[in-house]
Amino acid sequence: MKLFGTTRSFWLIRAPLAVVGGVVIGQIAQVPLALLLDLVWQNDVTGGRWPFTLPNVLLACMVGLLAGFSTGWIAGRRGKLLGAIGIFLPLWLLLTVTVMKNVDPTEYFEQIYDTRPALWVWIALVPGIVGGHFGALDGKRYFNRAAFFCGVGFLWLAGIGFSLFHLYTGFIAFEIAGFMVAIITLGFPFVAELYWVWRIWNDSGHFLNHYTSLILMLVIFLIVAGVGGIAFEKTKKWIESKDVT
Repeated sequence: MKLFGTTRSFWLIRAPLAVVGGVVIGQIAQVPLALLLDLVWQNDVTGGRWPFTLPNVLLACMVGLLAGFSTGWIAGRRGKLLGAIGIFLPLWLLLTVTVMKNVDPTEYFEQIYDTRPALWVWIALVPGIVGGHFGALDGKRYFNRAAFFCGVGFLWLAGIGFSLFHLYTGFIAFEIAGFMVAIITLGFPFVAELYWVWRIWNDSGHFLNHYTSLILMLVIFLIVAGVGGIAFEKTKKWIESKDVT
């Protein structure tokens, strides 16, 4: 039986590589996703001792979805099964390490986590299975569609977000310097933001404050929109050629 031009025996080698690759991609993506959630919440709310909070749940689901999708895409078959295996793999490795070090896993986990690691595995399981299914079904096509919606969606978020943020900047100007300064601020978008970044940074003594955190979040929205747009354009030709053939 042929699987994307390879034999079944070769796929049996490809499958574990897909699982490892999906896990690695998910763990790498966890860093920028956690940063984005921290900026949205205006606080360091992800990771750490992994308390059971909404930001951590969202992070686990997003990482699970991405890891499962990558696993299914690389494997090209049995995406749901391999996606689920990929979700459990880090926990299996962690348990293996504790056994090799002759450490009681219960006591070890209590020192590191506020909640049991297995809880986060189960939370990510369904997104991992769903991602694995669509990745194996037609990874390139779904990636193309996701890139399009991600690019357009985050571009709208950045546009609407900056409009609201500019009004917020005007409110800050009114609170600090009065009505006339607020009118001037509202009349000079971008330039006003640069001034108030410097002003608030100088007054607070910290570059990373509530104001600059909001700006960084909008910048990340624009970066994600740009990356999504580039990814959509790069994979669109492949999709079109596949439809023709």
